[in-house]
Amino acid sequence: MRKMSSCLKKTIGWGFFIIIVAYFHSIADAYVLQGQHILELMIARLGQAESLFVSQKVSIYKVASSSVGVDAPQEQTTETAGPEPLYPDQRTEGMAPVTDDLAPQIIEMEESLRYLFSKAFRSDIVRNDNQRIHVFTEGEALTVIDGTARETPQTRFDLYKDILLFRTRPELSERLLQLNVEVSATSLARFEEKIAFVIGTEYPDDSLAQLWVDKETFLPLRWIITNGAGGFQSNTLEVRYLEWWQLADNFWYPMRIEFFQGDELVRVIQAQRYELNPAFSKDLFDINELRSMYPAAPPALNDSDESEGVSEVQKTLEEFKKIFE
Repeated sequence: MRKMSSCLKKTIGWGFFIIIVAYFHSIADAYVLQGQHILELMIARLGQAESLFVSQKVSIYKVASSSVGVDAPQEQTTETAGPEPLYPDQRTEGMAPVTDDLAPQIIEMEESLRYLFSKAFRSDIVRNDNQRIHVFTEGEALTVIDGTARETPQTRFDLYKDILLFRTRPELSERLLQLNVEVSATSLARFEEKIAFVIGTEYPDDSLAQLWVDKETFLPLRWIITNGAGGFQSNTLEVRYLEWWQLADNFWYPMRIEFFQGDELVRVIQAQRYELNPAFSKDLFDINELRSMYPAAPPALNDSDESEGVSEVQKTLEEFKKIFE
């Protein structure tokens, strides 16, 4: 009996030990870092550089709300030699129509980007004699379309670069707060088999603007822009950062970025070529210089069409049809 009692005590003791270990392990797993700390680790993971040039293909989709899409493989166009994506199994499909009757309108264009990290950003699209220039410098933005400068130029599709542009925690934190991301609120969630930190809300609340950061790699996964962030539309736009490539020893960049409204894919960016730390003329980012070079657009072109219910997708399509067709 004493031997059995001793064995029973050992069994019970081990049982309690396992329960305690499991309990503290669950606490450790459930522990959520503060938003500022997550941003600090994310920026450290993204790495530092002076500048970056990216050549990319942009595909803009306009699919009727009644259309039905299925996933179909999309040919890879990345020409840059480099390491494999961080997630080699990550999907790279686009939306393909079920029948010809449901074929989406697609506008494709070549775009070049110039980053001066934490300082300025410039996007150029040139085709034939037409040009679109978008510049963001120190919180101020200007877009030149068809030879005229617009003072209210941005749509939410221009905001994806903010996560990549700002490479200090105070600057990125301030920018996120401007775009209605409550940095002090954090939680844990799962996205496509990955555990992620959610900055901006308590998961599963999807009504608030939020940034998702991979818990393992500390690279951005998705950005949900909502609540009329920055004065834009109140419907939700989701940006997904995919196919992360290591461009240098400590510098990462997403070679594919997808944009969704609801469950509908509306835009895809696929990087084709890059150059790290090129020298740029500061004049390229000088908004006042652009204003002196291009006349201001008439008020009607500066006014937002959103009050009339025109979506950003349709607005972009009509804008580029006018310029590039």
